[in-house]
Amino acid sequence: MRLVLATVLLTLVVPGASHAYTFVDGRGSRCDVACEARSMKAVTSGKYTPNGESFFVCAGQGGDEWRPGYNLAPNWTNTCMVGWGGKEIRRDAYRCLCQ
Repeated sequence: MRLVLATVLLTLVVPGASHAYTFVDGRGSRCDVACEARSMKAVTSGKYTPNGESFFVCAGQGGDEWRPGYNLAPNWTNTCMVGWGGKEIRRDAYRCLCQ
């Protein structure tokens, strides 16, 4: 049941919009690179002020759960940082949100 629910949640279509949103495997790269490889654009949630890099929206895997997080250059380009147990932790298995 969780797998079915996760599959449904990982492919989002916004009513009335011309673009579909979907998660793709980050494969250890920046989310913009992972999305561009599929002719899509990475979804961002703003800019990191000190270096101007985008916070790319991602989901990191921990056990059988996926949690929302961010992918940010230069220190976290090959991971998704997610909130877990009151801390931010690295998730090396992650998906990037693309449109």
